[in-house]
Parts: sequence; C-alpha cells; structure tokens
Amino acid sequence: MRKRSLLGWSIAACAVFAIPLPLFAQSTIVWNGAGDGTTFEDAANWAGGIAPVAGDTADIGANTVDINSGTVAVNIIGTGAIT
Repeated sequence: MRKRSLLGWSIAACAVFAIPLPLFAQSTIVWNGAGDGTTFEDAANWAGGIAPVAGDTADIGANTVDINSGTVAVNIIGTGAIT
C-alpha cells in the first residue's frame, strides 16, 4: 500500500509541474515623463518607476520617446512617436 501512495504522489507532482505557467505577468506600463522626459530606458519616465520589458505594453500617450539602446520587444500604444 505504501508503494501505491508514493506512486500517486509522484504522478500528481509531475502533473503539477508539467503545466506551463508564465513566469511573469505581462503589464501595460504608462509613460509619465518624470525622469529625463525623453528616454525609453529611463525607469523614472514610467509610472511605478519600472521601464517596460519584453512582452509588456508601453503606453506612451502623445509623447515623443527616444529609444537609445537597441531593440525593444514591447507593444507600443498611444498617438506619440518613437525616435
């Protein structure tokens, strides 16, 4: 009976860990321009003090935002411009 119980727990544990879960929730990050006012990578320019990362949505509103360090893999919304 003990073997059956361990086998059942082993199967249940495998099933739980086999379920794919996202490691981080995707977020919509809103531009507030409170940092230098122009640089995408400046965390102080974003509400909450965190710049968007891959998979996030960046809401730049009607602002012009400069990307200075290569490629940014985010969805950008708003009527502003990226330079």
